Amino acid sequence: MTDFTDMQLVEAAQNGRREALAVLYQRHLQFLLKACRIYAGGPLEPMDLVHEGWIRIIRNLYRFTLQTSFRAWAATIVRNAGKDAASRRLCYQKLLAQNCNEVAWENNGGGEIHWDIAARRWLSDCMEILSPRQRMALKLHIGEGRSSTEVGPLMGCAPSTVRSTCYFALKSLRAHVTRCPHNLPIAG
Repeated sequence: MTDFTDMQLVEAAQNGRREALAVLYQRHLQFLLKACRIYAGGPLEPMDLVHEGWIRIIRNLYRFTLQTSFRAWAATIVRNAGKDAASRRLCYQKLLAQNCNEVAWENNGGGEIHWDIAARRWLSDCMEILSPRQRMALKLHIGEGRSSTEVGPLMGCAPSTVRSTCYFALKSLRAHVTRCPHNLPIAG
């Protein structure tokens, strides 16, 4: 199949031949990597963006018309995946800057905890062992009581990722904290 044209490969892929997709992928991989580098946040992200774009290409292959260039169509899809990733990254950075400066939370309802300044500093120091993503998930999901379906889009991830991020963040905190000052409860 390597001697087929792009149009022949697309037609074969539209008819269910997986090897045609593999040939198209190999043929255009380097071009697609170059097309999305501008949107990458790090050295390994271009490959992730190409993979995300390739999934979109496969899902939308039935929409491709044989009158256009496959390479241009694929590059547009990969660039759009890159733009989406850059937008999610910017949104995440804004949320992080906005919300992670105040790490401790107050609940003034009946019988709930009010943390003083020393406790806030202690919690802030403990939170430093966590990644920014973990701090953000804890702040929004647990601290502010937002649902994981609410937090997921804000962080650019699935609700299940929010829950697992909080789980592992709390696990790290429990392992790190040996003694809790001011009799602050640590969820067990």
